[in-house]
Amino acid sequence: MMKSIYNFIVAAFVAIGLCACSDDDSPTFKPVLPTRGGAPVKAVSNRGSVEQSYDWQFAYKNERLTKATGTVRAASDSYDKAITMTADLSYEANKVNVSTSTGSNTKLSLNSSGYIVEMRVNRNVYTFSYGFEGRITKWKKTVYEETIGVGPSYVTTGDIEYSGGNISTITYTETGNAPVVLRFTPAVEPNANGVLPVAVTKELGIMGYEYLYYAGLFGAATQNLVKSVSYEFPNEQLNYTLNFSYSFRNDGNLDLCSYYSSNGQPASVNYDY
Repeated sequence: MMKSIYNFIVAAFVAIGLCACSDDDSPTFKPVLPTRGGAPVKAVSNRGSVEQSYDWQFAYKNERLTKATGTVRAASDSYDKAITMTADLSYEANKVNVSTSTGSNTKLSLNSSGYIVEMRVNRNVYTFSYGFEGRITKWKKTVYEETIGVGPSYVTTGDIEYSGGNISTITYTETGNAPVVLRFTPAVEPNANGVLPVAVTKELGIMGYEYLYYAGLFGAATQNLVKSVSYEFPNEQLNYTLNFSYSFRNDGNLDLCSYYSSNGQPASVNYDY
């Protein structure tokens, strides 16, 4: 009798241990990180006269991105580094929960591939569509003005085309404005670390949410890095081109992306792992 009770207690503790391991250490859902043979990015740091963007620091556990800290970067001194936020990600079966230091109510809806198809941040709504290779092909952002009751909304959209696994064009449109077309030329260097194209996350529809891309929730990375991107405005006098060059570490991971910003001043992005 005592032996049976002992065996029951041991079995119960083993079952509890297995459940704890299953729930906490090895959740069912594991997004595929956007790396293509290189190391996952742990930090993105902008230098010089940067285009509006974010610096990021990422923490991973069990091959999942679990924490991100982002700082706004901009050419304007009054706006540069003015805002820093943190986001904590937790994973369940086919679900990702996001908690931010700003207190925003963020809800993610995923497709069968584990990519975000709808994101609600307070009242604002973001929707995303993906092509057969798992890259974003279309997005729409609807932002509601903070007023009592239902305020006016502002809609921004992006249509993204690819060639050979690389972005070829983005058609970016804001409410009341004519479209702006971005034309991309791929570099010969492969995008082994799965980094985002520099200076265009606004046109990709994910500015401020780049951490969700690096978590594997915004689809696959481009095949190659970007050599250049040309901006074509309705007023041709506003057109400009950004040209990028890259340097790599001895282990093959991307170290630095250098370019001249739209105001002609030098800028760069450094990556850490």
